[in-house]
Amino acid sequence: MIEAARREQQEEVSGKLELEAGKRYPVTLLYEDLLGAARIRLTWAGPDIPPSTIPADRLYPASFVTEHAANIECAKGLLATTYQKPDFSGNTASRVDRAVDSPSTNVTRWTGQVRADRDETCMFYIATDGPVRVRLDGKPLIDQWNHAGLAELKGSARLAARQVYDIEVESLAATRLLWSSPSQPKALLAEDHLLPFRKSAQPLSPTGPNPLLPAGVLLRNGSFVACRVESMEDDFVQCTRLLEGKRVALHDVARIVCQPLPRTLSSRITSSRPGVLLANGDFVEGTFVGMEGTRVTISSVLLGLRSYDTIQQALAVIIRDTELTPPPCEIQLRDQSILFASNVELQPGAIVLNDKLFGDLHVDEPEIHSFRFR
Repeated sequence: MIEAARREQQEEVSGKLELEAGKRYPVTLLYEDLLGAARIRLTWAGPDIPPSTIPADRLYPASFVTEHAANIECAKGLLATTYQKPDFSGNTASRVDRAVDSPSTNVTRWTGQVRADRDETCMFYIATDGPVRVRLDGKPLIDQWNHAGLAELKGSARLAARQVYDIEVESLAATRLLWSSPSQPKALLAEDHLLPFRKSAQPLSPTGPNPLLPAGVLLRNGSFVACRVESMEDDFVQCTRLLEGKRVALHDVARIVCQPLPRTLSSRITSSRPGVLLANGDFVEGTFVGMEGTRVTISSVLLGLRSYDTIQQALAVIIRDTELTPPPCEIQLRDQSILFASNVELQPGAIVLNDKLFGDLHVDEPEIHSFRFR
């Protein structure tokens, strides 16, 4: 436990704790601002961790502190985040809902996991009077973003017993989420089958001590290549460094990281929603249209065509999701690239990777940080 009394000047207090890999530990942080402007920051450090803010993908919103203003009191349900603006940007507030059963018209996104008791096909129902989307493991289940008027929308999916699936519900209107299956009647999808956490996304984070994720491209097979996008023509992308001279098909590109990102922001671009992450922290949802010079253009349902400068405004562009299972060969490079390939060929002083996305890729031994078969 770390305890600090009132202090008139900024000061850092610390404590040590031996942590076991993969194990979750309950954390309670109590903070009181007694007078004037004040701030607090929770950081960590370790043998392989530079002093830094604890990233979001290492924290879980399960709290039993009953006086918490957001009323997050349960370990079951879905994490509900309300947004100030209809494009899911601006000020936010979060809580854990035991079910999606909201009479309000707030802009809300529910995220977490759903679990079925049996191997069977489940029907999901959304009762709403406005735009709504439901994704299951990143795939659209119900997509009615132009919907208006009271209705019950539905979609089905085959679930395996006791397996968890990521679920995401987005709505601009009053919303109820129900489900049914051959073994159970139609009912509200409630907390005994929900968790407010998400499965670990395909890693997109720096390797080694460097706290920044470099600019680069994330390919559909999960490979992240540190580079700069030079041009985009005829649905092909031309990049520098390792991909120099190779024409990468645009439909094989999942993300474009325009500027180096802090480790804490790299988790923001694992979202399956297409759009642009801006330097001010906002995320503008929209379909990728193209890139010309240093400007990227997206088409937003709410905002229409929007163009952003990749040097000053746009941090990253999310184009599409990656494949759920990457190829078996994983090579991490010293420039923080992470490459996946179907086959590798060992040569004196080098490795040649072979994958349908980038063909044969020659990597010299001094560039390699680690190599393994998954």
